[in-house]
Amino acid sequence: MPLRMRLWSALFFFASLFFLRAVAVAEESKTVTKVRLVTEYWEGFTNRDGTGLYLEVIKGAIPEMDVSIMPWKRAQTEFEGGKFDGIVGADDSLNCTYPKWPIDSNKLAAFYRRESIPKYTDVSALSGKKVVWVRGYGFDKYAQIKPAFEVDTMQAGIKMVLSGRADLLIDYLPDIKKFLESQQYAKDKFASDYVEFSAGGLFVCFKGSRAKDLAGRFDAHMDKMQQNGELKKIYTRYTSENDYIEMLKHKKK
Repeated sequence: MPLRMRLWSALFFFASLFFLRAVAVAEESKTVTKVRLVTEYWEGFTNRDGTGLYLEVIKGAIPEMDVSIMPWKRAQTEFEGGKFDGIVGADDSLNCTYPKWPIDSNKLAAFYRRESIPKYTDVSALSGKKVVWVRGYGFDKYAQIKPAFEVDTMQAGIKMVLSGRADLLIDYLPDIKKFLESQQYAKDKFASDYVEFSAGGLFVCFKGSRAKDLAGRFDAHMDKMQQNGELKKIYTRYTSENDYIEMLKHKKK
């Protein structure tokens, strides 16, 4: 092969390599960095398959989210340690960047044994009772009570009440009701009522260099969905119009 042809062949070869590398770099630049979110499993709200009210609402704003499900105490510890960009279902007591929009209202309820507490009236009814709640929920920040037990899941706490090991469980009322549908128990011996120290809203909040941007994106998406009526449709499909109205009350100014 003549020298000139060999030179052209070499130039073509290296030009091709350069072009392919440039394409690869361009594709890499298009790769979206995942937003790592963590939460607990709440049936119908944060399902393990990525569905549920909270996850559907957030995904519309942050489609690149990657959700991990784990017990709440561990979720909160790992989020605060910087392993995740956001935590789903937090009250407003964490040190993180909150959007203005909540994802729900904090509807707490007491599930209790009637023989221990004939009727839940207020927090004074808990005096001297064996109270249980999920580890990490920290309901003592709302009222001057301490749990006799902390458990990893609400289901475990309900079973303690049903078996008589605990007098009362404090948790989220829709979750309590849904789980009890699958349980065989003497319904006349137990009751559930809202507790008066239910406080504020539940949020997805963020940490890290992208926190402000992520919170802003979430707020903008929620504003848009409220304006076009989609937000109300989603909430009423999963829960009820009343739950949607309660959620709106906790939007930050």
